[in-house]
Amino acid sequence: MSYILRNSLLTLIVVLACLASIFPVEENLRLGKDLAGGVSLVYTVDVQPDDSSDVVDKTINVLKDRVNPQGLFEISMVQQGRDRVEISMPLPNERVSQLRTSYDAAVTKIDDFHVDNDAFQRVMRLPTAEREAGLKAMADTAGRQALLNPVIEAASKAEAARLAFAAAQGVVADQAELDRLLTEAGEAEAQLETSRDAVLDSAISSDAVRAALELSGRGHKLVDRQTKEVIELPSPRQRAIDELQAKLGTLPGGKVTLDGVLEAHKDYVAKRRGFDDPAELIRLLQGAGVLDFRIAVSPGQRPDEARLRQELAQRGPDNVQLEGANWYALFSIENWFDKPAELRSLRDDPASYFASRYGAVVQEHGGVYYMLLHDVQGR
Repeated sequence: MSYILRNSLLTLIVVLACLASIFPVEENLRLGKDLAGGVSLVYTVDVQPDDSSDVVDKTINVLKDRVNPQGLFEISMVQQGRDRVEISMPLPNERVSQLRTSYDAAVTKIDDFHVDNDAFQRVMRLPTAEREAGLKAMADTAGRQALLNPVIEAASKAEAARLAFAAAQGVVADQAELDRLLTEAGEAEAQLETSRDAVLDSAISSDAVRAALELSGRGHKLVDRQTKEVIELPSPRQRAIDELQAKLGTLPGGKVTLDGVLEAHKDYVAKRRGFDDPAELIRLLQGAGVLDFRIAVSPGQRPDEARLRQELAQRGPDNVQLEGANWYALFSIENWFDKPAELRSLRDDPASYFASRYGAVVQEHGGVYYMLLHDVQGR
């Protein structure tokens, strides 16, 4: 009898342990694509008669590196037949959808600190009275007020200094006094220019924050064998977050808003198992099979290099005004260094490192390194 009771208790304990292991059910009990819902895509690989037998396997590896480089998503890629690849991905469950909604709501608040670059530039070119009215109209949130109020004040002082000098000309005979007024007018204009650049440097959009948080979280480190020093390059995501914190940290409510976004994003990515929209997967797949070969612009080759760097830093790669070249992202940064000293130089001064070692123009923006390449293939 005791033998039966003991076995019954052991069986009950095992059953309870098994049941406990599947809770919460939506996280630990994976439903198949037919039950949970999902999407399947079938692509044909252009296999030539003289291609090796593993060409499809190599294609799958390239696609995985492009679509799921960190292996965090439950995206399946399976060869079918000789030249086809089936790609399957689950759709988000209700909990993931709720977390995505919370994340979207949090990141939308970032737009309170966003100033449209083109609109701002147009307003700054207006006559004084219209410019002041335009700037005040743009300052319709606390975040934008913090960004634009210094510009409004600097513009007012610059105009007052200009009018004071203009009024003194032909009236004030003391040249020293005229020189003083002229110096004050010049300094006021310089301060206005500084305030204008500060807006361009600090304004952040929700799209930029989303892009930053989707960057890779993998950093790089090497150990100097002689000094035992660990040389570390933070991940693109961390470098982008550091840049965001530097910009928003000085604005009223900026740090709290960004912290809320980071927390909501952390909760969301901890539960998601794939892309929320199949269109995101399709977009990445479409961009995975195109190779362009372009020649790098050499340092000093373009007289507008300094301007291009500044515009990239302020506006991002898609909003730089240039002809004959473009900024292209370097995604596999580990291919550009071998030794600890090289990693240190890249981390501390990427522009000088790429200029001296590779003869290339490189600038960092939003945690990503961009190289300036000729926009005409073969050049």
